[in-house]
Amino acid sequence: MAKRIFLLCNAHLDPVWQWEWEEGAAEALSTFRIAADFCEEYEDFIFCHNEALLYQWIEEYDPALFRRIQDLVARGKWHVMGGWHLQPDCNMPSGESFVRQILAGRQYFAEKFDKAPTVAVNVDPFGHTRGLVQIMAKSGYTGYLFMRPNPNDLTLPAEQFCWQGYDGSSVTAVRMKGGYNSAKGHAAEKAKQYYEECPDGKDELCLWGIGNHGGGPSKKDLDDLTDLIGEVTAAGDSMIHATPEEYFATLDSEKLPPFAHSLQSWSPGCYTSQIRIKQTYRAAESAYYMTEAMAAHAACGTGMAFPREELAAALYDINTVQFHDMLPGSSIQPAEEMSIRMLDHGLETLSRVRARAFFALAAGQPKSAEETIPIFVYNPYPYEVEGDITAEFMLWDQNWNNEFLQPVVHSETGVRCPAQCEKEHSTIPLEWRKRVVFRATLAPMRMNRFACGFETLPQKPTPTAETEGDHYRLTGGGKTLLIDRKSGKIAAYYDAEHTYLKAGAGAVEVFADNYDPWFMEAYAWRDKIGEFTLLTAEETAEFCCLDAPLDAVHVIESGDTRTVVEAVLGYRTSRAVVKYIFSADGTLDVQLRLQWNEKQKMARLYLPAAFNVRECVGEQAYGAEPMPCDMKEGVAQRYHVLCGTDAAVAVANNGTYGAAFDGAADTLHITLLRSPSYCAHPIPNRKVMPQDRYMPYIEQGERDFAFRITAGTADTVRREAPRTAQHFNMPPMALSFYPEGAGEKPAAPLRLTDTDTVQWTALKQAEDRNGWVIRLFNPTEKEQTATLQWGDTVKPLAFGKYEIKTVRVTGGVMTETDLTET
Repeated sequence: MAKRIFLLCNAHLDPVWQWEWEEGAAEALSTFRIAADFCEEYEDFIFCHNEALLYQWIEEYDPALFRRIQDLVARGKWHVMGGWHLQPDCNMPSGESFVRQILAGRQYFAEKFDKAPTVAVNVDPFGHTRGLVQIMAKSGYTGYLFMRPNPNDLTLPAEQFCWQGYDGSSVTAVRMKGGYNSAKGHAAEKAKQYYEECPDGKDELCLWGIGNHGGGPSKKDLDDLTDLIGEVTAAGDSMIHATPEEYFATLDSEKLPPFAHSLQSWSPGCYTSQIRIKQTYRAAESAYYMTEAMAAHAACGTGMAFPREELAAALYDINTVQFHDMLPGSSIQPAEEMSIRMLDHGLETLSRVRARAFFALAAGQPKSAEETIPIFVYNPYPYEVEGDITAEFMLWDQNWNNEFLQPVVHSETGVRCPAQCEKEHSTIPLEWRKRVVFRATLAPMRMNRFACGFETLPQKPTPTAETEGDHYRLTGGGKTLLIDRKSGKIAAYYDAEHTYLKAGAGAVEVFADNYDPWFMEAYAWRDKIGEFTLLTAEETAEFCCLDAPLDAVHVIESGDTRTVVEAVLGYRTSRAVVKYIFSADGTLDVQLRLQWNEKQKMARLYLPAAFNVRECVGEQAYGAEPMPCDMKEGVAQRYHVLCGTDAAVAVANNGTYGAAFDGAADTLHITLLRSPSYCAHPIPNRKVMPQDRYMPYIEQGERDFAFRITAGTADTVRREAPRTAQHFNMPPMALSFYPEGAGEKPAAPLRLTDTDTVQWTALKQAEDRNGWVIRLFNPTEKEQTATLQWGDTVKPLAFGKYEIKTVRVTGGVMTETDLTET
């Protein structure tokens, strides 16, 4: 039987990597010009390329070339493949961010080329979350072409398989053979090898073209391939220039073996390298969905114009920084700076839109009484949210008296809220600015109003905490936290039924590392070489620039809402400041500031469970799955849950992705940062780091981290972890201001009831501007039900395991649709 070789010519072109984006744009122009010339010269040749970003560059910088490409696409000579904005990192973006990445690309290619690829192409990313399957299936994709992990990193049932999602959906997946490119002038050699190794009666896909820095086809390659195609045809076989869709059409998905896991792992260092990008990305991602929802509420509730163009600009920044050498931290230092600059641009754009929406949503609020300061808190969630709210504001005037004004906060119904005053951001020794923390329950998707008055005290209360031997003993919500005053670590975290964390939790560990930001030659860091230890009182004073010695473990805030204990530690010349923030409901926040001066080392947060852990579950894109249990580095998003038979501990984060779980020790090691060099790529038998000069290393200086730890029964903690992590990353917006007293209060457009599990993830204007789109997600493996209400319209919903639902509202009518809103 004849065999067939499908030749897929592409020009893998990283917009950023060892170069900055301007060079990437220049190479795209050159590569696309050459490819267009060859498409016109060689009759059967087809050039394939994905990534809307590159086409946008061509459209802006060479309109004539862009028109040529449009003509070639219409004639079938140039194939738009993949169809995403670019090839993103496929581990760290949230599920909703993958949806937007795909939607941006699909819209662009539909508008400019009238094309909608059905095979997604991500040949270069460093692993792929299983959550992509449902997202792709609900976005019009039936196939997925990828390369990593390689066969020596991940054993698959076959190189062509049925990839199954968390919800049971599937796409046909193919792990390409032999890489996505070919050396210049050697494409025919690669194709001939594929042909000779392909069994009779079988089909093989061969990707070729000069890659990484662009290049694509060369004339020699095309001439040599033309000759080879003739030889193959004469032998009774077939070798053709083709597209991904043509090759995938030869595969019978029903006959392919199933695979129901993420495609991991390769280069686990990229889960942590250049942590500033990851944290800023998470902040931008969270700010986007909050701002978009507020703008949608303001648009349909107050008549504010929906800021479509501004949101699109911010989303462009977010989508672009998802690129698989930017978000993973494998690029050069100027690219790191560029990534943060882009995200900061997005954040600034979003901050302006968010303020506009906030003030619009404050319409109809009456003027404030003279004796109180108003605080407004917008809850973006379509259900009640309870938690600690923080707001800073100025007093009416400077208070030069030797007294202290203690905040007293009431809700708009007159209920007094637990409240306390904490250190404001500024440092002016004057009673003038206040930072108030109060606990409240916020009504769904609306502006919540509070009034802050004051009680006059003779002096500011001194922060205190109960002591128990060598421990600070903090209690709240039925839980107890013991902090060891001699080590600065957690001694125990427990309630009447369970102990959740062992002594030593909260330690900042140091592991040996290397120069490689990918860490592509191993899967785990196991060599612990030390940990941060408590400074002496004198060292604490020196580090904090104090006049007198200070115990390294000390209480800095206390009151009706929470207690804050600070510990100051050191490792060699590096320093760490750990804050344990224990709320009245028993929730524990851990804030960590590292002053890191180490090279080729890694820092981790040590969290040992005090119970037998059955599995450690980490959040994935619209899903969740167990972490490796043998200290192999795993990747997860906003939370981990240490699940026991009866007890569990959940840990939410604000932008860390890498972690290692030691199942034998029931311990989670959250990777904070690592300090390899920039874009230092190992090559066998070659010295990588220059020995004749200084070279910069990643993560030198101060870095901040934040975590929220909750504990309780296994079922409750596992169910609540997704919402808790979402609220931690996207908290309600609080601001003190004096309203005008005019207008009408906007109604809450959306309510989600009859569930404490289903997540709301997006409220946006429909892409065709006709109506509104709501995204909901069941973050568990159990079926769920919920009721969605828009105005007076009520829609009961039933969710399968890990199911994403998209509901479109047009003219007050709610209908379910797919992720492309069609």
